Amino acid sequence: MKKIALMFLLAGTLTNAIAQEAAKEPEQNEVCDHVIGVQINGLIKQLVNSSASSASNPYLLTYDMRSKKTGWGFRAGIGYNSISNVTPSTYGQNKVDNTDMSLRVGVERGFKLSKRCSAAVGIDLLFNHNDDFTSSEENDPYTNTFSSSSNKSMITTVGGGPFGQLSYHINRRILVGTEASFYYKTGQKDQTIDNLQPGYGPPTESKVSTTVTGGSFYMPVVFYLSVSF
Repeated sequence: MKKIALMFLLAGTLTNAIAQEAAKEPEQNEVCDHVIGVQINGLIKQLVNSSASSASNPYLLTYDMRSKKTGWGFRAGIGYNSISNVTPSTYGQNKVDNTDMSLRVGVERGFKLSKRCSAAVGIDLLFNHNDDFTSSEENDPYTNTFSSSSNKSMITTVGGGPFGQLSYHINRRILVGTEASFYYKTGQKDQTIDNLQPGYGPPTESKVSTTVTGGSFYMPVVFYLSVSF
């Protein structure tokens, strides 16, 4: 039923878009186009009942402001993901907490390919912060012993790189698009490991800081449904 409802919702959106196009809504004499987009890969997975892994592009919401005259503009994206899970074990529990925040801002130049298709190229600046915490606790009633371990890591990176974007305009207001990019990131990873084991003395704690760097190419496998106003 959920999948059928989602299909009707998407079909209704497209029908309304086509109807608006047929009405030939007069275009405003605005200086800039403002476009707000949302990543729809999760919706597509529900519609096709896919078990494929999530795409690597973390930006759930996007915003573009582009000059109608020159095609130059500004864009931004934001993504946030939080997972918290507690799993019981035989004599204790395992806990996982993960929070990830991603931001990007960039400049772009857009141009028309045809009446329905447009493209853009530009450069983004990136910021990413990730907090990851895992812990395990066990209280053995047979030996009357308690053991625990935890691993906390914090990764902060900055970077940037070029991108290319391709969009299909369903009508003047609604469009579907995807993009490819190459981003280079650098930053630091701080890790703290605590461990308490019966018979091995007092609790131990170790801290490690490392530099993380790397470049990644992101294929155009993420799709955005956007509204222009």
